[in-house]
Amino acid sequence: MELFLSHATRDQDLAAQVTSRLEGAGVRTYLAERDGRAGENVHAKIEAAIRRSDVVIALLTEAGGASRYVQQEIGYARRAGKLIIPVVSVAVAGSGLGMLEGTEYIVVDEEAPAEALLNLGDRVTQLAHAKNRRDQLNVALLVVALGLLILTLLDE
Repeated sequence: MELFLSHATRDQDLAAQVTSRLEGAGVRTYLAERDGRAGENVHAKIEAAIRRSDVVIALLTEAGGASRYVQQEIGYARRAGKLIIPVVSVAVAGSGLGMLEGTEYIVVDEEAPAEALLNLGDRVTQLAHAKNRRDQLNVALLVVALGLLILTLLDE
């Protein structure tokens, strides 16, 4: 499973804690600042990373909520049909989530994020298990379809 972590530059410390928690659970996490490729178009690189991701985590602190880049990433993720999990600071939780209004979110206390990181890790683990089951079912269906095709060809 691969996640895209949308966050403001000012929230790099919190983003690093989120990444550490998720990668500790075996989930690949994309952070733009770890993907430096001088000369490449940043927007194209970000869009490709979002398309590759299974889930987008939107870190909405005061800085993240005000960041036009975070808002653009959320918009692109929505257009791409990605599941978006907002992780929202206490200060932002009461002020509305903009285009994510109505989406369930995880509240994070920026000074003590442990509980939110645990909740996020649990949710991502649930999603990873569901994805693995879907992948296994798809492989089984493919094997059955190939078997039927081979039997059909042998009968001819």
